[in-house]
Amino acid sequence: MSDPVFVYGFAGYPDGAFPSLADVVGPRDDGTGQLGGQRDEGLGDGANAHGQKSLTQYDVGDAVLLTGSEGRHAVTVKRLVAGDSLVLVNGEGDWLRCTVESTPSKTRLRATVLEAGHTPMSTPPITVVQALPKSDRSELAVDLACQAGADAIVPWSASRSIARWKGKEKKAGGKWADTAVASSKQSRRARLPRIAALSTTDDVVNAIEQVTQSGGLALVLEESESVRVTSLAENLRQASQIMLIVGPEGGIAPDEHDAFVRAGATSVVLGPEVLRTATAASVALGAVNVLCGRWSEAR
Repeated sequence: MSDPVFVYGFAGYPDGAFPSLADVVGPRDDGTGQLGGQRDEGLGDGANAHGQKSLTQYDVGDAVLLTGSEGRHAVTVKRLVAGDSLVLVNGEGDWLRCTVESTPSKTRLRATVLEAGHTPMSTPPITVVQALPKSDRSELAVDLACQAGADAIVPWSASRSIARWKGKEKKAGGKWADTAVASSKQSRRARLPRIAALSTTDDVVNAIEQVTQSGGLALVLEESESVRVTSLAENLRQASQIMLIVGPEGGIAPDEHDAFVRAGATSVVLGPEVLRTATAASVALGAVNVLCGRWSEAR
């Protein structure tokens, strides 16, 4: 997708109802189910009031009205005008390529559907378990992971995490969700990565067992490890799903690292350089996407 992307019909996480880590790594559907947020049958904010259809109900040649915050962004920020192209996505892989017909107001854009399609979920799906970074780097970690193709991002309250979300889980999680939407639009993604609820170390241990018992692979990024991720190419290609666990500033505590390995995770190192927690996931995703074949034309 080279045209600007706008989100259609993704309601987000009402009242901070983020899926649990167990739900995120649980059995996945064929790509037509919900991605943690709930389906909204409208188009942009307040679209239900205008009786808009869901994105999947539009056909080529249909007229569509973009309203609310997305309509405002298209008209006043992107400054789209008649004849320009745009893509509408619902975050679940469905998309419409449209051409602008008119902009009746600063918050409304009328367009005609030129093409409709569906982007299937990449396989194997990849979940990033991200230890809470310092507040000034928190959204950066999410942004970069989204750009690199994470299918789900899980905030983890590690013992060495400097940041703490106690009492502000909904607000902090909402910032991660907003960042994921903005980053997905920028990187032209038809699928929005799921943002999970804040997880404990015990949650991560249980998820590792869940992933590995279902034929998946859980990798713990550890700078002092001697096993390189490149040595696991065949395992990555055969994995039903992949989990990447990124520690906080200062690294993963020894007891947490040992618990993850006992649960079935494999401890690996990416390379000789020591990465910041905010950038480690994106670098690991790049390597894993190539090694497992997600970035190959043919698997």
